[in-house]
Amino acid sequence: MVFWRLHRELGLTLFAAVLLCCGYAASWANEHAIPTISTGQLQSAAVLATALLLVPIVWSVARMASDDIIFPVCALLLAAGAVTMHRLQPDIGGPDSNLGNLSGRHTVYVLLSIIVMVVTGRWFPFWSFLRRYKYLTVVGSIGLLFVTLVAGRERYGARLWLGVGSFEIQTSELIKIGLILFLAAYLHEKHEMMHGRWQLWRLSLPPVPYLIPLVVLLVVALLMVVAMNDLGTALLLFSTALAMLYVALRRISYVVVSLAAFFAGSAFAYATFDRVGVRIQNWLDPWRDPFVSGYQQIQADYAMSSGGVFGTGIGRGEPWRIPAVHTDYVFAAIVEEWGAVGGLAIIILFGVLLFRGLRIAARADSLYDRYLAVGLSASIAIQAIVIIGGVLRMLPLTGVTLPFVSAGGTSLLLNALAIGMLLNISHRQQVGREWSDHVLT
Repeated sequence: MVFWRLHRELGLTLFAAVLLCCGYAASWANEHAIPTISTGQLQSAAVLATALLLVPIVWSVARMASDDIIFPVCALLLAAGAVTMHRLQPDIGGPDSNLGNLSGRHTVYVLLSIIVMVVTGRWFPFWSFLRRYKYLTVVGSIGLLFVTLVAGRERYGARLWLGVGSFEIQTSELIKIGLILFLAAYLHEKHEMMHGRWQLWRLSLPPVPYLIPLVVLLVVALLMVVAMNDLGTALLLFSTALAMLYVALRRISYVVVSLAAFFAGSAFAYATFDRVGVRIQNWLDPWRDPFVSGYQQIQADYAMSSGGVFGTGIGRGEPWRIPAVHTDYVFAAIVEEWGAVGGLAIIILFGVLLFRGLRIAARADSLYDRYLAVGLSASIAIQAIVIIGGVLRMLPLTGVTLPFVSAGGTSLLLNALAIGMLLNISHRQQVGREWSDHVLT
């Protein structure tokens, strides 16, 4: 079993290492992108490729028994992000830019995220603590949001960062994990009581004493995020919580009512927040203000249309014309230089990630693991849908990062933590089944 896992996972991860090396080589081959090859660039490519290939080996030695498809998928996304940041470095990381070390900083965060994924996936001893102190987890996350709202650093009109000196964390990323952990533990603990006991018109609702803590904490978390002007995270929290509640309560009426409340809240936000109005305008018609608010979306549209089916080639496009190309619009850069084929490949990878995560949830032995797996999988998938849909103008752009691909250290590390937790759930399930089979035989 161990050798079969090593053979399969290492073979699939090899594709990511090859993509990484070929992407760096394509940048070097293009004189416009990377004029010269430096020792540091060679070392970065070698270190990242080696780190990716070492993960299956380490897990095999440690007798890891989790899903063996999820990490190769994440490795491909990490490789795509590293290649894109490396290619963008010369164009957006000039001497007068704060992105002067974009590629190097991104490389460090990718390595740290790999370590987080490896350690959490195989050795995560805090499950009992997180289940027992679920309120402490979510209240601590909300507390960090409050500190950020009061003393955080503001960028692009949103106060999201808490930092000391040059070290910063985006605290709104932490609430996603905190809320998922709380909901999983609460829904598991109150599972029998959460099914309808009283009627409100045609809705069969849970008893009020069990419903109030859930609603209050969710509303407080959403209001804190909205107050920080991070409406993308608010949408992500709402959608993830809705997915978990649907799996736990299995009532489509709750989904309908929640969506109605969401659209009512969206209308209120549109009328209240100027930033939301600008996003809606850019979604419907960015040409109404082509040189200011609509500039990024127009440049992204031009970039993706110039990519065609197979792209202009790495280093041959002009993604640097999009101001936020390394964060919000990284998908546009990929479509321009990798083509529609590359963009579709990214979407398929997120689809596979969601499928494997829900597969782990369906096979879970406990409700806590099931709810947690659903929440972690849905969070990453919804985040990808929201940002890709925004770039493609299928949805209003909300400004979240593309998981594992966009620049952003906190996002990379927290998404790696989520994947590590998901793999740890899968590992514990498989070990438990193997032990049961051994006892029965």
